[in-house]
Amino acid sequence: MSEKIRDIENIISFRRMRETDPNQSENKDCNYRHIPQMFNADWTRKVNQADPIHWHEYIEFIYILDGEAEVKIGEEMVFAGAGEMVIINSGEIHRILAGERDLSYHCLTATFELCAKLGFPADEIKLKSKLPVDDTIRKFVTDIEKEYADKRLGFVAYANSLFSLLFIYLCRTCSEEALKNNVNNKKALAKTRVVKNAINYIHNHISENITTSDICRDTFVSISHLCHCFKEAIGLTPVEYINKLRCELAKSMLSKSTYSIHVVSEMLGFQSLSYFNRQYKKNCGYAPSKTKRTNNMNQHN
Repeated sequence: MSEKIRDIENIISFRRMRETDPNQSENKDCNYRHIPQMFNADWTRKVNQADPIHWHEYIEFIYILDGEAEVKIGEEMVFAGAGEMVIINSGEIHRILAGERDLSYHCLTATFELCAKLGFPADEIKLKSKLPVDDTIRKFVTDIEKEYADKRLGFVAYANSLFSLLFIYLCRTCSEEALKNNVNNKKALAKTRVVKNAINYIHNHISENITTSDICRDTFVSISHLCHCFKEAIGLTPVEYINKLRCELAKSMLSKSTYSIHVVSEMLGFQSLSYFNRQYKKNCGYAPSKTKRTNNMNQHN
């Protein structure tokens, strides 16, 4: 069973690594971890495909190339299409969903270190969630893309400089009042902090029998306050979020491993196979047996 537990830990630790380090990617060759920004070109999502609800410390810029994006940022739903950019500020709870068309986009990220170096502390600024891409932004992104594609001498340093200029331009033209200076937003930040701490606890204990009381003890809040913060921030109760995350992990494991459905359900903390089957169908739209069959067919081809 220790090998199976390591598989779960690898999935979760990879997710956590991506949430804290933008230079980690499961489908891109990222060998430039020493630079304070990262450019991931031509990411794609199929219709209705979404990533898990999560947050990270770095600032993320989603440059839409084609299709439609539905990005839930806290309580706000942002809709964007080709030629627009969505910005996810540091610490914002969010997820990205492809709309009625397949989504293609570039993803640029700015770490705490870069923001501080440029005089824009990531935790003190708030950029607008959505903006049209003007000629200046388009040229910066195109030039950065070309540098990464051509990989000419000094391309890392040059792309880094271009991104720094792009980031400064966005901060100058698209920044809003710092969140920490707004009394109402201080309350919102406090609620968001509760949810972020709870999410961290859930990710660290996902294979265990997690209860709402366990999360409350770790985050030092009442059950009612935790549920209120969760529902307000991401539209789910803590239990719904746990089940959704477990089903997403189960889907990944069933798609890429030889583990049986029963073993995967036990590994991820489900107390019964029937409950796992119900939750999987509810969150994924079909039974786990379908995922397993597809995996078996792919292995035989």
